[in-house]
Amino acid sequence: MRQELVNREILMQEAMRRGIAARPDVKAQIAVAQQTVVLRALIEDFVKNNVPTDAEIKARYDDMVKQVGGGKKYHLHHILVDNEAQVKDLIAKIKAGASFEDLAKQYSKDPGSGKNGSDLAWSSPQGVLCRSLAQRLRS
Repeated sequence: MRQELVNREILMQEAMRRGIAARPDVKAQIAVAQQTVVLRALIEDFVKNNVPTDAEIKARYDDMVKQVGGGKKYHLHHILVDNEAQVKDLIAKIKAGASFEDLAKQYSKDPGSGKNGSDLAWSSPQGVLCRSLAQRLRS
């Protein structure tokens, strides 16, 4: 540790002798580093002096749950097909007792979920909307 401090001091003296600390690009980096240290200290001070109560945390949690569909989640499945005739045929097979998952593996055009029995995982209503919008934007 001591050797490291000595090495740093020697290198700093050499940098100062060469005028490196006075260069505009170095001054700008020093200013940014100083700002970062001060802002981090400000945030740490704020967090230390503004610890939320359990009731405040619970209230914020409840508010967030309301914003994302009341906490309801749905286990989504689908079978992607080309036309309405295929949809009607698959609905008839499901009503007759065929396995949704097996039909998805056989008929779904979705390369991701089709292979695993149509499973799209669990999602909140907002999650579905966000994914759907993202997929449309990518198309």
